[in-house]
Amino acid sequence: MGQFLNPREAMIHHLEGAADYEEEHYPLDENEEAVFKKALAAEKNRPTLDEFDSPNLEKDKIWLAEQRKKRRQEKTKRSRILEYAIIDQIERSNWLGENGMTYETTEYDDRRNHTDLVFVLEKNGKIYYLAIDVTSSENDQKLWEKEATIKKEIESGQLTHIKYFKDKNQKMELKNIPRVILALDRAGIQRLCGDLVKKKPIELAKSPEQILILEQIRDSMSDQIEYALNLLLSEISHVLRYLDKEDKEELITVLKEARHLAQKPENLPHVLGTLEDQKKLLSKLRGFPLITRYLNVISRQKAIYGIAQNLIEKKSGEISQPAAETREQNIVLRHTRSNLQQFHLPPQVDRLAEAA
Repeated sequence: MGQFLNPREAMIHHLEGAADYEEEHYPLDENEEAVFKKALAAEKNRPTLDEFDSPNLEKDKIWLAEQRKKRRQEKTKRSRILEYAIIDQIERSNWLGENGMTYETTEYDDRRNHTDLVFVLEKNGKIYYLAIDVTSSENDQKLWEKEATIKKEIESGQLTHIKYFKDKNQKMELKNIPRVILALDRAGIQRLCGDLVKKKPIELAKSPEQILILEQIRDSMSDQIEYALNLLLSEISHVLRYLDKEDKEELITVLKEARHLAQKPENLPHVLGTLEDQKKLLSKLRGFPLITRYLNVISRQKAIYGIAQNLIEKKSGEISQPAAETREQNIVLRHTRSNLQQFHLPPQVDRLAEAA
C-alpha cells in the first residue's frame, strides 16, 4: 500500500502530484462527493492573512504567493474531506471531549508550519493546544517526511509554531505546541463519509473513527516522547561527571525502568512518573540548558498524551472499538507502533544501568 508498484507509477506520482494521481485513479464515491461539497462550503470560513495584523504581514503574503506559484495544491479531496469531518464532529459530537474545539489554520501556517488544524482544550483552568497535520496519503514516504520534520522540531526544542491563529474570541500567535499527523486511508474515509451522510447525529457521536483518531494522537505522542527521552538521556550522558552519587542513584532508578520500553511501550507513563519523582536529580539537571529544553518538550507532549489516553478510557465503554484490521492498516498507527518497539538507551547511560 505504501510503495509504488512500478517506476511508471512513481513517475506519475511525482509529475502530476499526489492530488492529481489520487483523484484520477480513485475518484470519490457518491457519499464522498456529498461530504466534499460541505467541505468546500466550510472552507470559505477559513481564516486569511487579511484578518491579522503583524509587522511581517506583507512579507508573509509575498512568501505565500510565491509558494502558490512554485507548488500546486498538494491536498487531495479526501484530505480536505477528513479535515472537514474532524472539525465538524469534534464540534457536533464531542469526538475529542466536551470542552474540545478545533480551528482551521490559515493557508500560510498550513504551508509553512505543516498544520491544518489546531485542537484546543480547556481543562482544570489550563488551555492545551495541539497542532494537527491531516493526510489521506497511503504513501509511507510522505509520512516519513512529515515525521522527520516533527523530529527536527523536537531536536531543536522548539515545537510547532502557528503564526496566525484565530479562535472564536481572539487572534494570537502560538509557540511550542506539539503536533501530530492524523490519517485515514481511502477505505476509512469512504466509511466515514457513508456515516456522515446516512447516520443521525446521536449515532455519529458513537462512531468508532473517533477512537482511531484518539489512538493516533496517543501513540504519536508516545513515539515523540520516547524520541525526546532518548535525546534527554543522551544529553545527560554528557554531564555524568557533574552528578554526585545520589544523583546517579536517582538516574539509575529511571534508567532501569526505561530499559524495557521497547518490550513494553505502554509503561511510558510509569517511566515518566519515575523521572518526575527524582527531585534532586531534576534540580541538578535543570542547570543545563539543553537538558531543560528536552524536559520542557516532554512535559508538553505528556500533557497531550494524558488527554488522549483519558478520553480513550472514557469512551471505550460507550463506543464500539475499531476492528483490529482497521488499526493494523492505519498508516500512522503502523509507523508509531513500529517506532515504539525500537527504543533503546544511549550506550553510556545503558552501561551505567547495567553496572548497577
